[in-house]
Amino acid sequence: AHIGMHCEGSCMNIAICEAVHAEEGGVKFEPSQHPESLNLWECEAAAWFYAKNGLIENSKILYEHIIKTYSNRSPIMNSGGQSEAVTNAYVNMANIYSGTGQGKLALDSLKKASARTLDEELKADVLYRIGREYYYEGDYKNAIRSLQYSLNQNEGHNKVRNKARLILKQAMDKNK
Repeated sequence: AHIGMHCEGSCMNIAICEAVHAEEGGVKFEPSQHPESLNLWECEAAAWFYAKNGLIENSKILYEHIIKTYSNRSPIMNSGGQSEAVTNAYVNMANIYSGTGQGKLALDSLKKASARTLDEELKADVLYRIGREYYYEGDYKNAIRSLQYSLNQNEGHNKVRNKARLILKQAMDKNK
């Protein structure tokens, strides 16, 4: 049965919800306490649900597990979306770090994500996020550089382009 009381009906995948909230022998199974028992996709989904429900530390544990377990391989050598999952884990960790005032760690995580992705749209988004973090850190020179790279990366990614242009203009004004 769907255990919607934990998610208040917000779970989009009943199987994942049940895996996240399952009880084994009357004891609630917490994926963040045993990430090694999850496959990559279960770990990624559980991390997302934890974050969505405000359980940031649990989410962080699972994203760190994904990075530790799957990032050692070259993005080209990863199979079946593993590289994308690792890149997403780095980006999501950066979101966590940024949201908790840890800009330097966010930048480090985003730089690792940027180095891993071959997808131009994702690269543009990651470079935009790097530029935004530099801007928030007051490093306008690097913000300008990253935002310009983002704008040059993918002509069709308008959402990122519009945001990048706005922050780029603000960074250039402050860098004078």
